[in-house]
Amino acid sequence: MDELTNRLDRLERSNRRLKGAVAMLSLAFVALTAVGWKSPDGTVEAQCFTVLDKDGTKRAVFGVSPEGACGLWLHDPNGKQRARLAVGGDGSPCLWLVDAEGKSRAGMTVAAADGSPVFALLDAGGVKRAALVVGKGGSAVLLFHDAAGKLRAALGMNDAEQPNFVLGDAVGKSRAILVLGADGSPHLTLHDPNEAVIWSAPTK
Repeated sequence: MDELTNRLDRLERSNRRLKGAVAMLSLAFVALTAVGWKSPDGTVEAQCFTVLDKDGTKRAVFGVSPEGACGLWLHDPNGKQRARLAVGGDGSPCLWLVDAEGKSRAGMTVAAADGSPVFALLDAGGVKRAALVVGKGGSAVLLFHDAAGKLRAALGMNDAEQPNFVLGDAVGKSRAILVLGADGSPHLTLHDPNEAVIWSAPTK
């Protein structure tokens, strides 16, 4: 469960980097309109493009951030950013959807390291509350977090094609694990606060 949490943390870090890149790309556009345009062979080259509506409101920004992320940022009629699509400097693609208050509410990425897809849902406070992760080996896990962001429940299928259900306490420790074996037999274990087994069934 720790590795799954790390993947979600990496997704959140990419979201924060994309937020900061928007302001820098907007400033870069001002400079490019003055000195940065090139049109060889009928093409237009620049590091950043901004699209305005008929009222002069910014509706989209497309460019490359100083950190190397290439992205498209979309804004609503009020000029508020509502969606971000980018490929990070490490090569990982990501998509974020934003509410009217500027809070990221849904995001997805494919990890550059192992190609694992991750889909996350956040509450109005920006805390991740649910996520779906598919591992490199084919394991799929649905994760649920509490208001503090602690992982409290996980429902999934491991690499051995065994369905399992894990319940965690308020500090993120696994306290109950239910696994259905390859032969269809269930196995339940209960754990103390240090994750030591205190009860299991069947016993063998």
